[in-house]
Amino acid sequence: MKKLFYAMALLAFVLVLPSCGSKDDDDEPKDTPKTETADVTFWTDDDVYENVEVNLWKYDDSYDQYRYISSYYSSIPSCGSEGCANFYGVKYGEYYFWAENDYYEWEGELVVDAKCERMQLNVARASVKSNAPSGVSSMEPAVMDFDLNNIVNN
Repeated sequence: MKKLFYAMALLAFVLVLPSCGSKDDDDEPKDTPKTETADVTFWTDDDVYENVEVNLWKYDDSYDQYRYISSYYSSIPSCGSEGCANFYGVKYGEYYFWAENDYYEWEGELVVDAKCERMQLNVARASVKSNAPSGVSSMEPAVMDFDLNNIVNN
């Protein structure tokens, strides 16, 4: 009788032991969404646009930052390039941007959905401020680059 009792106790112990400390698959949430982030770079291609303050904010007010463009590039720079207005760790979503320097203003929407978002600010996308000297105008083509492989000319 004692042997039967010990055998049953041992069997119960062996059956219970593997489940100790393990998580049941049902305890973990399914399809846990990951928050994707991106780097966003605003840039210019002419020194007339230097010292541009760029403001970027999310429509739900969960993000509101500003940076400055302090130099220009003759070709599309990499995300995070020096002298560009660089915003790091921006969550994917819809944003509004507004930028200005002494003579120009820019504003628009930006959908952040790639690891590197770049936007060129140039005269064709700008509004000329009333204090701009004569000869300041909007005549150049706009270039927007929303991901590494897509350049759209307007």
